[in-house]
Amino acid sequence: MGLTCLLCQNQFKELNLYQLFRQKQQRLICYDCYQQFENIQKNTTRCQFCQKKLVAEAVCNDCRRWQIIYPNDCLKNTACYQYNLELKNLIRRYKRYHDASSCEIFVALIESELKKKQYDYYVCLPSSPKHSQERQFDHIELIFSKIIKPTSILTYVEQQHYQAQGEKNRQERLLTTQMFTCQDFKFDKYTRILLLDDIYTTGRTLYHARDAIRKVGFLGQIDSFTIAR
Repeated sequence: MGLTCLLCQNQFKELNLYQLFRQKQQRLICYDCYQQFENIQKNTTRCQFCQKKLVAEAVCNDCRRWQIIYPNDCLKNTACYQYNLELKNLIRRYKRYHDASSCEIFVALIESELKKKQYDYYVCLPSSPKHSQERQFDHIELIFSKIIKPTSILTYVEQQHYQAQGEKNRQERLLTTQMFTCQDFKFDKYTRILLLDDIYTTGRTLYHARDAIRKVGFLGQIDSFTIAR
């Protein structure tokens, strides 16, 4: 009996035992659908900080800006996939149409890459309480908690005039005011923290999260990991 692809709903041939072990994502989506996702790791021309696709430069314009604001403290982000049409549609299905079952696809797509990361704490960026209530789940935590054990130290601060990040243009994103606070937490000075989010666009949200943790006195290493760039 064949497997049914969660994206195109077509049946595809069941894999042998070795393939099932090595390729978890192919138990959920067919080969044709999987090929639509552009794996960033296969593309070597990327910004050394955020992994934005570049032609020749080593650092993108956004990260040059962050270097001015944060000398010697730029975020090092690892992203798994290019934010192309296929991934955009999957994220829309998951977030806008509240399809929690799509979570399993994201887990399968990023699990092997995330498990390579060895950090002391994994911190999911919290969603707006309004959106979490509408969806009946926190879309970031639901994905990553199936792979690692997240530590909840960030709290989302409601904005006076709230507008979803996906509805903002680039300039509006960069001008977004601080949206997180960090609870008092006893960190060892050698602690390493990995911030977790779905999409890296300008980096503004991740830097807000990093700033909130720095504000409570943490001086250790903070990096980030996103599904898409």
